Order: sequence, then structure tokens, then C-alpha cells
Amino acid sequence: MVFWAVVALMAPSQGTAQPVDEAQSRQARALFEQGVSFADQQRWAEALDAFQRSMGLVARPSTRFNVAQALSRLGRYRLAVATFEAYLSPSEPDRDAGRVAQARALLAEARTRVATVALTDVPHGAEVLVDGAAEAGEGATRTLVLDPGARRFEVRTSDGRSERFELTLAPGSQSNHAVAVTASREGDQAATVAPPVVTNPRAQAAFERGRAALIGRRYDEAAREFHEAARVEATPGTLRWLGVTLRSIGRYTEAIGAFERYLAAPEVGVTPTHLAQVRAAIEESRRSLAQLRVVVQPTSAALVIDGQERDRGGAVIAIDPGPHVVELRAEGYQPSRREVELRPGGQLAVEVRLEEVPARIGVEPSVANAQVMLDGRAVGRGRVELTTQPGEHLVEIQAEGHEAFRRTVRVTVGGVVRVDATLVRRRLPAWVVPVSVAGGILLVGGAVTAVVLATRGTEEPLRPSWGTYAEAIRW
Repeated sequence: MVFWAVVALMAPSQGTAQPVDEAQSRQARALFEQGVSFADQQRWAEALDAFQRSMGLVARPSTRFNVAQALSRLGRYRLAVATFEAYLSPSEPDRDAGRVAQARALLAEARTRVATVALTDVPHGAEVLVDGAAEAGEGATRTLVLDPGARRFEVRTSDGRSERFELTLAPGSQSNHAVAVTASREGDQAATVAPPVVTNPRAQAAFERGRAALIGRRYDEAAREFHEAARVEATPGTLRWLGVTLRSIGRYTEAIGAFERYLAAPEVGVTPTHLAQVRAAIEESRRSLAQLRVVVQPTSAALVIDGQERDRGGAVIAIDPGPHVVELRAEGYQPSRREVELRPGGQLAVEVRLEEVPARIGVEPSVANAQVMLDGRAVGRGRVELTTQPGEHLVEIQAEGHEAFRRTVRVTVGGVVRVDATLVRRRLPAWVVPVSVAGGILLVGGAVTAVVLATRGTEEPLRPSWGTYAEAIRW
């Protein structure tokens, strides 16, 4: 059973105290509790996001512990190992001995799940990228500790040569790969062209920030700055640099868009060879896209991928490889949510049948213990709340001494129908009242006679004289 730290935000931080704004602390706690809620629902990606945002506001050992757990659940064991190690470091100790012991056990387990790849014959000064991100290290042999799964490798030299390959790594596996760098393909030369001519000062500043980030191998930051530069002033050169950067980090869909905008209005005097290189980059990016096929009932359901609604007009959706959250929503149906992992150039089919939101019927009879029946089946006594299928249903209510209640109701998908039933007392037949009264009087008379006889002692009993029926009534 997974233990989530759920109370740590109620106490001061156990490390070096830093002044924390009260509003910031409240926000951190709200995000922390939201993360715990997501974790309880096994929505690990959302739990991780909430915990990381809470950690960014107020750094606490318990929050770091939960971040590490969420990373493990998502299969991101390499980062989970580093996060557990940071949690267990003496610089910010956690006084919860049980949590510390569990962290050590989870750390040991995560270490058994990471895969190890040894690259040999790496050219001097070459850069090694995994899934578009640069890996630290140098020398002819590079040992990489990576998450299991399909990984994309690229070894690039400073003179434009490169090798690209893919490896599927099993959890805990160890493998070797000898690098064989060849001449760079034409499409890879797109990044070596001169910087664009930018006239807008804001666009120029954003482009320079992007280029500095690209040189520093901060690719996501570079993409953001190039996006900003293209938004302010969409010069052909800026679009080309943006496309090259996006392609290098596996954002192929956006890269294709940037390259196509470039081809629609390239620089003046561009050579046919350079245009061919950009077209080749587009084709290679398209081959790297994954194919996602979604089949859903009802067919009117909306498709949402990573929080954005997507058009389901085509049978297959081309999408960037990597992790994605696929949601399907339709009015009157329970939503479906799945986390999927797509390989470069791979295909995945998602088939979902959404479940209708059940109809609800509430019955409240005026008699507290009345028997409630739905479609001939007893469902409870007194006030009853139940779910059922949409359509027509017969509600019956029975209570002793009351007329039976019957009503046919119709409830729609996800709808709610309330039945407030006032039960009517059953009326007695006309002959019952006088007979009951007479019987009662006779009963009372007999009881009185018994009392009188019981108190007469030993006197000689009177001879009975019943008289007439009318006289007996007067007695």
C-alpha cells in the first residue's frame, strides 16, 4: 500500500527555516492536497504536476517524497532515483522515521528499474542526445542511466557528422552500442545557416536569447524564445531556426508547421539545395510522428489530447511521440481518461465504449416505513435514493392501513426524478363501525360484570335473566 505524506504542510519545515509568505504557503498546501487527491485516483501525471508546483512554492521533505513517488509511478525511474536521494540527503532531513524507511525501500526498487547503456567509440567532443535532450559526459565511452522504454539516440560531432538510432530498453537491462558516425544528412545542415535578419527590437532580443539557450543546450527554452521572436516578427530565418530546434527535441508537429511556413515565403536568393534540405527535414519529421487511432462509442464523443480538443474527422491522428493523456467526453456519458506512450513512427489504437451516466430516482413516501418497489422489485423502506437505467419505470409504495401507491415515471440519461408520495389511509366498509361499537360495548359490559362478581364475596349468586338485546345494551 502506497503511503503518501499528507500532513507535513501543517508543520514548519524541518530544514533551514526560510521566511514564507502566508498566501504562498496556503497555495502550496492547496496544491499539495490536490496532488494527494490525484494520487488516490491514480492520476499520476496530474499528481506529479501538483506536487512539483507545491515544491516550487514551499520546499518541504514530505513534498519531495511525494514527487519521487509520482515519478516512480510514471516510470521515470532515473529522476525518481535522484529525487529520493535528495530527499534522503542530510541537508534537509525528515523526522518521520517511517517515511524515511519507506523512501529507502522505494529508492532501492527504483534503482533496479533503470536501464544502463554503454556507448563506445564516441568521437572526441561529440554530443550525445537521448530523446532530443543532451546527456552530460565526455570521452570515447559514455555510460548512460536511462528510463526503460523506446529511446531515441543521436551522436553529433562539431563538424556536422552524426548517427541516429533507437533502442528499446527493458527495466533493469544493460546494453552496449558501438557508435558509427557517418556524414550528416542534408536536412541536418539547416541549423548551420546564418542568423536571420530581424528588424523589430523585441523580436531581435527574443531571437538572441533563443540562440544563447540553443548554444547552452537548453532546447525547450530556445524553442520558447524562437516562438516569441516569430510571433513578434515572423521572418523566414526565425521560422527556420524554430523548426530546427523543435525537431531536435521531438516536437515534430510544430517543427513541420514552422518549416512549411518558411517554405511558403523563404529568404530572397535562397538556393534550391537549401530548400531541398528543408523539405527533407519535413519528410523525416513526418516519418517520426506516431499514429494514433481512436475508436469510441458513441461516435459523437469529443477527443481531448493533453488538454486540447482534437478533430476526429480522420481515422488516424498524427501526433508527436512520447507520453500523452487521451480523454473522451460525451454528454450523458461517464468520461474516459487514459495515459499512453507513443514511439517515434509507431502506431497505437485506443478503443473505448463510454458508459452512460445512470439515471436517478428519489422516492419519499409520507409513511416512514412504507415498502418501496421499482418495476416489481423491493428496493427499500421509507426514503429511497437509487440509480437505474434511463427509460420508463413503475414506482409502487405499500404501507399497512393505506391505499397502494403506483406511478409510472420516465427518466432521461443522467436525469433525476423525484417521487413525493402522500399515502391515503384505507377507508373501512360501512358495516364495520356499528358492529365494532356493539362488540366493544358488550366487551366492556362483560368486563364490568366480571369485576362485580369478583367482589360479591360468598353471597348466593343471582339467577341470570338475559332479557332482550335492547335491555342488555341498557344494562
